[in-house]
Amino acid sequence: MLSVMFYGLPRHPTNDSMAIVAHKGGVIFALDTRNAQLEYLFDYMFCIGPKSGVGRSIAVEIRAQLLPDRRGGISNKELESRMKRALELIGARRREAVYAPIILGGICNDQVLIFSFQIDGTVISSSKYAAHGFNSDHILRAFDAAWRNAMSGGEAMKLLKDVMTANISKMPLLQKVLMMSSIARASDGFDLKLCIEDM
Repeated sequence: MLSVMFYGLPRHPTNDSMAIVAHKGGVIFALDTRNAQLEYLFDYMFCIGPKSGVGRSIAVEIRAQLLPDRRGGISNKELESRMKRALELIGARRREAVYAPIILGGICNDQVLIFSFQIDGTVISSSKYAAHGFNSDHILRAFDAAWRNAMSGGEAMKLLKDVMTANISKMPLLQKVLMMSSIARASDGFDLKLCIEDM
């Protein structure tokens, strides 16, 4: 039994940031669909996780560790350091629920950064792309490559592609929620419930 949880910060000045965190069999994806600093990477988050709440806890822990200071963006080095700390925290607290490599991606300092980590925070691989002109197709190809380097694909990657194909970053908040609910219901093998929570 899995559930989909939507987290939003309605106080976001542009109200268009979007991130996806998919958790199934220990796999987590995070992605910012805006061409912007990582500063607001986790203003919106989808989390797929066990109905027991483990997936939600992991998402909250990642967000708490990675959300930079609101005074400005962070360097690529600091981004990687924060990701490592988040993964170390997850590995220590949720080892029973997280088994697979983790792929995180975001936009920082005009670069799209995609990292693959082991649970202990060790970097498996990292890729950097110029953010200018970097669209959803490029992001999907980059995540595909990172995914192939880490492990074989699965339902989480399919869900990520479905959401990105819909160009969800330009949708109003309610439309995002309704679309995500439709994807959840259509996903084979998923018994999903949409939960909306203001963080």
